[in-house]
Amino acid sequence: MRKISITIAAVAVAVFSAACWSTPEPVNKAGATSPPPSSNTVVAAPVQTVAPMPKIDLPPAVSNRDLSGDTVADRANRKERSDVRPNSTPQPLQFKPAPENSEMAVTMQSDGLIVETRVFKNHPTLARAELSYGKGDRSLKVTLHDGRTATVNAEKVEVLRDLKAAQIIAMASK
Repeated sequence: MRKISITIAAVAVAVFSAACWSTPEPVNKAGATSPPPSSNTVVAAPVQTVAPMPKIDLPPAVSNRDLSGDTVADRANRKERSDVRPNSTPQPLQFKPAPENSEMAVTMQSDGLIVETRVFKNHPTLARAELSYGKGDRSLKVTLHDGRTATVNAEKVEVLRDLKAAQIIAMASK
């Protein structure tokens, strides 16, 4: 068994070395083979030229938006949500306890906007605060017990849970 494997290995080495040591015969333009060059001559490879690409004039694009208002890039980056049925009603918010006798919930709307909602149970002035962010902007909507609402820019607010009620009222009164 060992002699057979050694013989096969020797034959394989001989075949590969013969393939590596042989040189192709140069062919002239007439198609005839010429004698192999001497050791000090250099054979140049033929030079191929590539024709330039023809210029194509395309009509200018009218718009990259389709009828729904989405850009082509928006459609390419859109992901289908497999966990939500399109005709079902949204799940109710799940509130969890938060500081200053309030409750907090976070949800994501279908357009990707994240909304943090904080409801104050027994604050004398403040009823509700909603921090919305996504697509580059952040806004805070404050609702008071008397029904007035104020929407302010909240670029410096990271998390609604960290704000005190007095800070929320101060932001809304600006």
